[in-house]
Amino acid sequence: LSPGQRQENESKEGLGSHGGAARGGMELPPLSLHAAPGNEGFANTSAVHPLDPLSLSELETAGLLAGSAVALATREPLPSLRFSDLSLLEPPKHRLLTFRGHAREGLPRIALATAYSVSSGKVYRVSVDLHARSTGRVEHVPNVQPPFSPEDYEICEVVVRGHAGFRDAIQGAGLNPDKVMMDPWSVGYFGPQDAPSRRLAWPLMYYKERTEDNTYARPLEGLRVLVDLLKRTVVEFEVEQGGIRVASPDEAPYMTYPAPAQQRQDLRDLLVMQPEGPSFSLRGNHLYWQNWSLRVNFTAQEGLVLQMVGFKDNLKAQGGLLRPVLYRVSFAEMVVPYGDPAYPHYKKNAFDAGEDGLGANAHSLSLGCDCLGTIHYMDAALGPLAPGGPARVIRNAICIHEEDAGMLWKHKDYRTDTSEVRRARRLVLSFMCTIGNYDYGFYYNLMQDGTIEMEVKLTGILSVGNLGPSDLGSASGHRPYGTTLHCNRGKGTGLFAPLHQHIFCARLDTCLDGVANRVKEMDSHPSSPGPSNPHHNAWTVQERLLTSELQAQRDADLAKERFWVVESSGAKNRTGKPTAYKLVARDPIHIMARDQAAFLRRAGYTKHTLWVTAYQPQERFPGGEFPNQDPRPLCGLPLYAAKDRPLVDKDVVLWHVFGAHHVPRLEDWPVMPFEKVSCVFKPFGFFDASPVLDVPVATKRQMLLSTSNRHVHTAPTPRGNHHKRQSFPDLSLCPQSRL
Repeated sequence: LSPGQRQENESKEGLGSHGGAARGGMELPPLSLHAAPGNEGFANTSAVHPLDPLSLSELETAGLLAGSAVALATREPLPSLRFSDLSLLEPPKHRLLTFRGHAREGLPRIALATAYSVSSGKVYRVSVDLHARSTGRVEHVPNVQPPFSPEDYEICEVVVRGHAGFRDAIQGAGLNPDKVMMDPWSVGYFGPQDAPSRRLAWPLMYYKERTEDNTYARPLEGLRVLVDLLKRTVVEFEVEQGGIRVASPDEAPYMTYPAPAQQRQDLRDLLVMQPEGPSFSLRGNHLYWQNWSLRVNFTAQEGLVLQMVGFKDNLKAQGGLLRPVLYRVSFAEMVVPYGDPAYPHYKKNAFDAGEDGLGANAHSLSLGCDCLGTIHYMDAALGPLAPGGPARVIRNAICIHEEDAGMLWKHKDYRTDTSEVRRARRLVLSFMCTIGNYDYGFYYNLMQDGTIEMEVKLTGILSVGNLGPSDLGSASGHRPYGTTLHCNRGKGTGLFAPLHQHIFCARLDTCLDGVANRVKEMDSHPSSPGPSNPHHNAWTVQERLLTSELQAQRDADLAKERFWVVESSGAKNRTGKPTAYKLVARDPIHIMARDQAAFLRRAGYTKHTLWVTAYQPQERFPGGEFPNQDPRPLCGLPLYAAKDRPLVDKDVVLWHVFGAHHVPRLEDWPVMPFEKVSCVFKPFGFFDASPVLDVPVATKRQMLLSTSNRHVHTAPTPRGNHHKRQSFPDLSLCPQSRL
């Protein structure tokens, strides 16, 4: 389709449209927000904005222009080009901070394309001005490999299946080659053999006899295979000395889910009712809820991104003053290193964002299955995989809904026997992705008191391995590098789950009451014994100003109840102190691998709980822009911080590292219940008083509705808007899932 036809179709489908938001199925009047001078851009509630993600027509136009420019400048055949990324190049921050215009007047609309040639293996970058329909200079990016694409996964499997040695080895073990399942993994970088001059992948293999079986229940080991994705050939193939190993069906328990008749029969319906619709409003990608104002975005690497995040302070001015909190916040990277020294487990060091893409692997969410209640869904648009190809759409990629969050505050006066209590709500913005065996839910939980919680929920299926006689015959009777899930000591076989860690990095580009901020480390210390502490109960909080990037590489310290505070350089609260937020490390994690571990060349950011750097728009990812097969000894955050730039009263970025230290349990098999990890960014003298005093008492109607399940309401879907509102699903719509 031509861009014009595509745009017309987008309007018909609701994709890329920016019509007025709806609430309770009714049109809302325009919001009127006010911000202090210099921060006016945070109060811009326009439905069409320079930060809006590229529409389908823009993505396809950019793909055509970028592909043609690369082919013309480099003589690469146009059919050989692929895009690893094609997305909006965000306008300069200083322009957006004061941008109060409507639509996008005065600001360029630029797409940035990263392309690689499947003929030469070279990687190129080029920008596209969508207003002028012109391209910038094509740049060659040497010595890098882009993240995997859907085509790469398919190539790896097709090449291995077509390899005669593979089929002979599998058949020689008495197995059917067509029943071998493969998950392609990046080789990472263990030495010169993994240099990015080749685009490499290795398959992790499993044996699956029936469609309904758990794909990951029977790992197939004993084969070492390496694939060159560009040459589409197997470059290394080895059958290990012990031969091919795979558990028999009776040695791989829980290969399927229980049938419906075997499931619990005493669980009654729990309905979430909002007869008047939710309390938030959406105009295009602008979201407003309970004094929060922000913009919703989505990228292939990070997934869901929040931008221009501000909070309307009703204590500051009549009608409220919208105060900046965060310019941009995202889950920027994650790595999952495994702790078993044997092949293939030592090679499992997946950079799920940088090597695969959190957003690129996002789900289309299902009402009642993934999200419950009155839901707004937003679609995500990703760039075409090749010039001239269609843009990709992930329907219902983002879920937005309100949740009851228990009590917000309460006090009972025992003298008068009266109570004041308020119920709390939170607004949840989320997406989910599956990368191989694991599923991840990424959540931004906005609280009514100005707190933001960034939460990750881990589920899915453990990546397991086979046990042998040497493991079961050891002194402990188990393999020390994991948890035994099943064993047959008579046969000397079994199944185990290796130890591993899930390490996430949240990137918080702060803008506390303006772009100039400073960061302090706060440690609690018991006071020394003496005249000033006669009862030995005193303790104080000591502040340490983080003045430069090398100093601002900090670790959690439970003994000191350490947290970090971001202060405004100009604004003061009513006590004369700088307005501030604090970052609480709820789930800090200590990397277990030694410093010499190969993957730490690319994952140096995991060595500290907090990094603070000076803002640079190019410094977006803690593992670097191209972690796939990256040979550099210094990349990403350690490279950024090595510049040792000053941080006091500057535009700063916080990088918080947190995660799950996973010693697998029997209860994690065959599918893992959600494991939650999170961090919190909350007001710390930002407001002059509690910002939730004005939250109303729950009405009698609300209390009656909460005790009744007789009425089910479905709010209408607003016309011409791609934010689809639905509620109260028939749970029979959730398919009976199978592993």
